[in-house]
Amino acid sequence: MKKKKECYQTVNDGSSKEVCQQTCGKPPEKKFNCDTKTLTCQESKDGQTKQVCDDTCGKAHNVTPDTFPGKWRGIQISVGYKKGEWRMEITKDAIVTVTTPDKAVWAKGILQQMQNELWIVENTGIRRSLYVYNQLPTTTALTWAVGDKGLPPPTDFDNAMKQGTPGVVFLFWKCINEANCDFSQVSEYADSLFENMRKRSFLGGGIDDSCSDHPNCKECIGDKSNKCGWCSRNVVYKNGTVEGKQCAGHNSDGSKEPFVCNGVYSTETCDFPTTSSTGKPSGKPSGKPSGKPSGKPTSSSSSSGGGRKKYECNPTNATCQESSTGSFNQKIDCDAQCKSNPFVPLDLVGTWRGLQINKNYLIGEWRVVFTNQNVTVTRPDGQSFSGGAGTVGIYIYIDPQTGPLKGKKIQTLWQEQYGPESKELTWAWGVPGGKPPASYDAAMVEANHAEFVLASCLANKDPKVCSFDH
Repeated sequence: MKKKKECYQTVNDGSSKEVCQQTCGKPPEKKFNCDTKTLTCQESKDGQTKQVCDDTCGKAHNVTPDTFPGKWRGIQISVGYKKGEWRMEITKDAIVTVTTPDKAVWAKGILQQMQNELWIVENTGIRRSLYVYNQLPTTTALTWAVGDKGLPPPTDFDNAMKQGTPGVVFLFWKCINEANCDFSQVSEYADSLFENMRKRSFLGGGIDDSCSDHPNCKECIGDKSNKCGWCSRNVVYKNGTVEGKQCAGHNSDGSKEPFVCNGVYSTETCDFPTTSSTGKPSGKPSGKPSGKPSGKPTSSSSSSGGGRKKYECNPTNATCQESSTGSFNQKIDCDAQCKSNPFVPLDLVGTWRGLQINKNYLIGEWRVVFTNQNVTVTRPDGQSFSGGAGTVGIYIYIDPQTGPLKGKKIQTLWQEQYGPESKELTWAWGVPGGKPPASYDAAMVEANHAEFVLASCLANKDPKVCSFDH
């Protein structure tokens, strides 16, 4: 006969009599944990009660990370990718819609988070996914490995990248600062590369005004074309969509009056009144320029506070010049960096795919192929140009030898970062034939500038995992 289990008093260890009486003689309560593959509760040594586990297992947190809502543009990067620009919109209510390049809805549901996973909860099933964030100069990059409906998430990014395995991998970008970055554009440019160049350049937007690169009035009215003038305010081009700089005059095709100056405009003098002139403003030049500016700037105008000179590299001629915003305190240090090198940085050599992201961007997938000394850039409509490429200081230059930009050297800023499967390149172009952009933010909004986000396979990836060659 089994001895009856009873509660007894102890001096040091034990529980209260009430607690002891509730558990004495009863088998220990089973514990359960959620199996992340099957999303069912399984018995385990440690864990929760069955009821608590059932209430949480397979149910995502009804919260979407606050970094996700907004408009995203991207490309598919897994092997066998569908070429073109993908779009994704996530509302503040966590409704996510992913659209293919041919504008079909690929997925639509509620975006929810479950531990380190993201879920797209649709009426017909759940897509579970892995993700990694990267912060770029003007965008946030999301590498996103999305599994098939009703299956566990991909085990890792490499498996999701392979053809024939469950899952697909995307690289999406979202604007950081909506003041200079707007992904709400929905219309597409249909004009040919060689048509309507006055209204839209090869880069997909802007005006081909050869005067716009002059940074100050003296250089502007001294332009050798004798057709440039300075406006006391930024001009507005007549297509109504592009705001230009203060120096403006004519398009490279010789067309007249491409802009409106809502202030004082002159091709002869830089002595402007502080208020706007009377009469109707016009983009027509007021006369012939007086010639090139005379004299050299004083040291006080080209040095930083306290009279100490600073220097910056001018990549257009690979020389150092005084600048109040220069990054070099000594000219000798600037000279050591400001040298032309006719080779592309080794890590850039290869095939890149991505999007244009500046104001008035051209919708669709761009393709860039770097060799050791050359680059070929292809627009979404298939039009392209090729040219030499290399570096001057921190800048990469492009010297187009074919296409409408032939002879117009392009100076660019570039920054590279690494994701789980690809390298990510932010590439900001200055005005063709002019100076590099002042910054990544400036390239997003300045007329005739351009900015791109591009991806290329990591060098150590097997072609079965990542390949952009088809």
